[in-house]
Amino acid sequence: LASALLSTAATTPQQIAHYLAHQPRATWEALSATFPAAAGGAPAPHGHADAVLLSLARHPHASPEPVAKNALTFFHWSAAAAAAASSSQSSHSLRSYCLLVHLLSRAALFRDASVLLESAIAKYSPASSSDSSFRDAFFAAYEDSGTAATTRGLHLLVHAYARLRHPVEALEACRYLAQRGILPSQSAFNSALQSAQRSGAFGVAWQVFELMTHKRVYANQSTVELVVGVLSREGKLARTAALVERIHGTKCAPGIVAHVALALRMIEEVRVEQVILLLKRMLQKNILLDEIAYSLIMHAYCHAGDLKSAFEQRDDMVRRGCRLNAFVYTCLIGAHCCEGSMDKAVHFL
Repeated sequence: LASALLSTAATTPQQIAHYLAHQPRATWEALSATFPAAAGGAPAPHGHADAVLLSLARHPHASPEPVAKNALTFFHWSAAAAAAASSSQSSHSLRSYCLLVHLLSRAALFRDASVLLESAIAKYSPASSSDSSFRDAFFAAYEDSGTAATTRGLHLLVHAYARLRHPVEALEACRYLAQRGILPSQSAFNSALQSAQRSGAFGVAWQVFELMTHKRVYANQSTVELVVGVLSREGKLARTAALVERIHGTKCAPGIVAHVALALRMIEEVRVEQVILLLKRMLQKNILLDEIAYSLIMHAYCHAGDLKSAFEQRDDMVRRGCRLNAFVYTCLIGAHCCEGSMDKAVHFL
């Protein structure tokens, strides 16, 4: 009786979704036998596949993997049926792709989800990352899935852009998710960082590292290795390591060198308030040693020409028991030279 009902031309998306949700395995042959109208070339109404996938995505299932596999089979079968009919709707909409990716991610079928997502990006994503229409559609599909949705599919978006060697888009995806309260996973950040490093987009790599540190997704060993690789390819690794040794007196771990390099880059861009906030967070998490963090804060003030704050920071260093190292004195000498106060510069020398 169920097969006879589903075989009629009036089959609704909800009935198809019910069939897919309760069928142990929906093969192409079973779908063609159950829905002969579609298999015979009758064009499906516009948005038919969207409605089927949305119905499946909105309801949690006891066994999500068989449902997701059936949905994937239906996705390919319906596209083939539409193509055979020479229908104007011979390809699925972006919404269908997005809904199915979230369904597959919920069932932990990440390989299938990644392949499908990369196909959607190649087909629908614009060349310019400034256009967020693809990201909007992907996030809307996540929201429309309701309580049954998981954030795993959202993290896959960053991985997909990274694998396709689109580092700028991977960075924008991280920012997009963070702005909507979905913090990208550490593996997603590392994937974006690796894509930027391999593509030679070093500026993008530093932006990814800064964003993940700002969002308190702190670097693991893979992150540090990637950042050190960027420093090496930029030709700045030896100089940065020597500067850290000059402050501390001895060589430091690669993680400290990587974070100092990020702070120095921000100081060069004269983003004093941002870099001081970031350095204080690093200090709280014991990412940097006290004397290194305080020395960099004073360097930021000197670089910005704020000698009053620089002297206050120097006094604070002394109160906290940190020694005034050669790097600190060099910063003060340079700041006084820029102001023309040569007597004070000579005094510090």
